[in-house]
Amino acid sequence: MRKRIHRFALLLVALTLALPICAQAVGEGDGWGAGAIHVPKNFKFSKLVNHGKGGVPPVATGTKGRKARQASQVLKAPQHSVFYANALGDYMGLMSYDPATPTNVTTYAPFDKSLFNAGSTIKDGKLCGLYLDQSMIEYGIIFLWYGWFDLETGEYDGEVTNVSNRSLIAYATATDPKTGEVFGEFTDQTMQSWEFGVVDYDTKTRTTIAETDNLYLAMGITSQGDCYGITDDGDLYRIDRTTGEETRIGSTGVRVTDASGMAYSQGAVVDPKTDVFYWAATDANGECTLYTVDLDDASVTRVCASPYQQLALNVLPPLAEDKAPAAIHDFAVHFDAPATSGTATFTLPTKTFDGDDNLTGQLTYEIKANGSVVATAQAAPGAKVNATLSNLPEGETEFVLVAKNSVGPSPKATAETYVGYDQPLAPTEVTLKQGQGNKATLSWVAPTTGLHEGYMGNLTYNIYRVKGGEHTAFRQGVTANSLQIDLASGSALTSYQYSVEAVNTTQTSARTLSNNLVVGDPLEVPFFDDFPEGIDNYTIVDANHDGSTWSWDSYYKAARYNADPENSGDDWLITPPIHLEKGRNYVVSYKACVARSYFPEHLEVYWGKGTTVAELDQVITEDTELDNTENRLFEKVITAPEDGTYYIGFHATSNPASINIFIDSVSVSPGCDPASPAQVENLKVTPDQTGELKVTLDFNLPTKTYNGAELTAITRYEVLKGDAVLAQQEGGLRPGDAVSVVDENAVKGVNTYRIYCYNEAGQGARTDATTYAGLDYPAPPVVHADDQQTQVRLYWEPVTGLYGGVINQKDVACRIYDLEDENTVNDQIGVIGGGATEFTVKDLNTDEGVQQFKWWAVRAFNTLGSSGFGKVSMLVGEPYALPYRQSFANQNQGGHILIMYVGAGMNAGFTTFDTFDNDNGAVSFNATTPSQTLVVFGKVAATSTTSPVMKFYYKAPTDVPARLSVNFKQPNGTETDVVWEADLSENFREGWQEVQFDLPDSLFQSRYFIPQLKIVADEAMEEDQQIIIDNFTIGSLADGISIVDNKTDARRYNVFTTDGRQVLLQAETLRGPRPGVYVINGRTTIVR
Repeated sequence: MRKRIHRFALLLVALTLALPICAQAVGEGDGWGAGAIHVPKNFKFSKLVNHGKGGVPPVATGTKGRKARQASQVLKAPQHSVFYANALGDYMGLMSYDPATPTNVTTYAPFDKSLFNAGSTIKDGKLCGLYLDQSMIEYGIIFLWYGWFDLETGEYDGEVTNVSNRSLIAYATATDPKTGEVFGEFTDQTMQSWEFGVVDYDTKTRTTIAETDNLYLAMGITSQGDCYGITDDGDLYRIDRTTGEETRIGSTGVRVTDASGMAYSQGAVVDPKTDVFYWAATDANGECTLYTVDLDDASVTRVCASPYQQLALNVLPPLAEDKAPAAIHDFAVHFDAPATSGTATFTLPTKTFDGDDNLTGQLTYEIKANGSVVATAQAAPGAKVNATLSNLPEGETEFVLVAKNSVGPSPKATAETYVGYDQPLAPTEVTLKQGQGNKATLSWVAPTTGLHEGYMGNLTYNIYRVKGGEHTAFRQGVTANSLQIDLASGSALTSYQYSVEAVNTTQTSARTLSNNLVVGDPLEVPFFDDFPEGIDNYTIVDANHDGSTWSWDSYYKAARYNADPENSGDDWLITPPIHLEKGRNYVVSYKACVARSYFPEHLEVYWGKGTTVAELDQVITEDTELDNTENRLFEKVITAPEDGTYYIGFHATSNPASINIFIDSVSVSPGCDPASPAQVENLKVTPDQTGELKVTLDFNLPTKTYNGAELTAITRYEVLKGDAVLAQQEGGLRPGDAVSVVDENAVKGVNTYRIYCYNEAGQGARTDATTYAGLDYPAPPVVHADDQQTQVRLYWEPVTGLYGGVINQKDVACRIYDLEDENTVNDQIGVIGGGATEFTVKDLNTDEGVQQFKWWAVRAFNTLGSSGFGKVSMLVGEPYALPYRQSFANQNQGGHILIMYVGAGMNAGFTTFDTFDNDNGAVSFNATTPSQTLVVFGKVAATSTTSPVMKFYYKAPTDVPARLSVNFKQPNGTETDVVWEADLSENFREGWQEVQFDLPDSLFQSRYFIPQLKIVADEAMEEDQQIIIDNFTIGSLADGISIVDNKTDARRYNVFTTDGRQVLLQAETLRGPRPGVYVINGRTTIVR
């Protein structure tokens, strides 16, 4: 039976035009570190499984590190080989089976966050390898993660490592069973070609042997060291591991690449005991089969159907030679904590590994502790041994025991324990609290266990003063859980912060920081801080306790928020105390930017009378999405309700896995007197429309005071350009007077002005104005396409200025280009001048051939230069006839074009997990952030039909925060209004739901129409929430309706009511349903 199978990006298309690939590596201060790999635009790894969920780095579940283990551990393996692989299907994780009985599959704890799709091997009892995370490839970024599965437990037990060496990415790898060398086909450093090489996963390096002629999906190495590989054509080759020479042996006859050029990931391995080449194939139809491959003629023999698609197929050979000693099963180590000397006890075997009782002669046993030999001696088979282990290093220790004879060593027996004093956990709840006078109390909660649950003695504590990120010893050997601290006397503002570490005789914990306590008189306005030396006087609140919070960036001289990979931001940066006066206005300003525009951040700013979240209760800036990488200025006028001390809090609320927010130039300055004039009214700034360097400012003098009262008098106004006065008048002014000011000496480009009005209360509110003077560069045209069947009319609005300046339309010329794809120019096909805004592409029949996208571009020119490309695309090809059906059977499009424009934060693709019509295919959607996806179904012929309808089925959880809607695109490029929509947040029904609606008559006034389904997620969805769509049909109401008698037939029936309720499932007859209309095996059917 075929199960749920995944492959990469069969349908996904970027939501907008392709983004430029970043050439600059992500900096060390960024949340993703240097592990983000920027890929070239044409990099393709499309034959691999794309199983990343939101791009989150794979992390093993459960606690880090295992408890001390005294029982003897012997790696589980019989006397023959065992195959291990990553399984993909209804179960995802580690699987194993004996090639002699391959249908008897063992699965372990499910784990779906690291599948070794970029190379693997088995070493030291671990299946280790690389996971290529392509979840952000639309931004030109991939991530490479190294980890491993522990074959003793079947659990993902590795400390995940981010790898930046792109040359480690492999299509296929194979391990030499004798030397352990891992050979494979890899991308080169440019990611432009493929080459043979040898990889070392310990050092994360590899060699290069030669460029490859073929693309290999699976490889295996025999016991003699000969390498064989299967290509994407299904051919078997012998590969010389020294020279890279490739010799074709023949075709396997298995088709692995489909018509679209896609192939599923494969698995292969050679059993070193038999030298049989096993191939866990997934063919072009998604069928999973285990074959053996004849290495002489490439013929294959079917072993069995596989329940799973298999990646990273490797072999664990027998753990010992047949006549070597058998395994030792009672190995144990004994230490009286906190001693570092102890004993090991065990019984030597009396049998050989293959079960023969005739084990004779002296045996040599050897015990290693963390790789170093700590005991060795000889004894007879069956002897009970008590070996001394002396003066071992403290720490978590793995002991490995083998018994040897002349044939070789026994399987390894292991035991683990912690030797000596354990490293204590860090103190918690480290709090610095101000008391009376110049006293403060530092307190903490003592740890009760060690990092490894080992021996804990009497703890003492070391205290450090923290300033500017530096920890300076303050008190050592403190025995209590609190400490009185003397604060400096005087009024100067001073910050205090301490860290505390616990000491367990010889082992010291990590340090825990206290809160930052700022004491002294509040600062007076004007206040300005551009963070030249740090943020010591600021209070930092890590409200979600994830360790990712605010700090000082010494390079940029700014306050920096570091986002967490898994948690949303809830982190506060709070200013020192600032004194404000009752009724006065103050201008609060700051600058903010982010590390990467494609990782937007979220920031909100509050102010109040304390440093707790509850006390910061007045808004300065609502939650704002930031995507600017250059500083952006924010300003807000606040009014103090009473004299006192106030604080400003910057609250980072970014989504998980974003990068950084930078805050700079925080300022509080005196604002306008409430009785001073408000801003000017009806401001209009007009650059000269002929392109002369001249700007006119028209406005009315204000009629209100700053606090909104009627303004009775104005004594003066002034217009500033930069710091110079452009125009001013004193006297003879009345509120509301019209004023016109002409700047006869405007600069070419951006001109910025400030306007102030005055009265007896002083300077009033500032009014800012900006405009672009002079002729401007043309902006890219916004192009549309009108399909006229034998020609295409391209048209656009009159070209505007790139910076909002003047464009003389008569001087504008446009060049028109034919594109190979959205980013590749074929030819210039026309040029028009005089400001013309349309061009006809002639001799093009848009209703012929296979449906595909056709692209054009328009580029505008004037006397200054050229614009960028304005692009437009159109779906061309023969429209699909009615009735139109798309059921996604067997996870493909059924020969029809199907496009998904997938927004960032949305996972979309085929699924077999749950389908309406049991045809092994549907499409599913899940959103990790608010996002949307548009599904385009191709051109459908608008031929005359009776009662035209569209029908499909969807299944969604109740109350999911998402919406579905359908509309249609027409040949002239316009779109209809939404024809059908559903708010899934109001969905109270479970199971499949039928959607059916009449098609608008207007659709049939054109040659064709293009159905479009939009999925909009208003919030992130839970990981296990899926919106599933299946079984689209368009046609007459009568199309697809069958009439049957409820009698026995040689079929099985899945019967649903038209509103999605199950009636029968896999029934052998139709007896049971009353006469009426049902959905039977995916077709609307009348039962009589």
